[in-house]
Amino acid sequence: MQAAIDRAIRTIVASGKAAGTLTADLGLARRYLELGATFVAVGIDVTLLAQAARRLAGEFGLGTESAMSAAGASAY
Repeated sequence: MQAAIDRAIRTIVASGKAAGTLTADLGLARRYLELGATFVAVGIDVTLLAQAARRLAGEFGLGTESAMSAAGASAY
């Protein structure tokens, strides 16, 4: 599958069009840019929101389910 994606990016770039993709994998994002992709989205909105929520919960000692249960909090 990765070879097909690489080929597609090269083909799109060679045709003079803007190639781009979305990935949460930073290594792949760098690879796609090296292949000539014009845009690569690396921050998926739901993932960024979840990561920020976990960091914020951690600030209040609610970073783990056991800590949340002990505090009477819910993960939902």
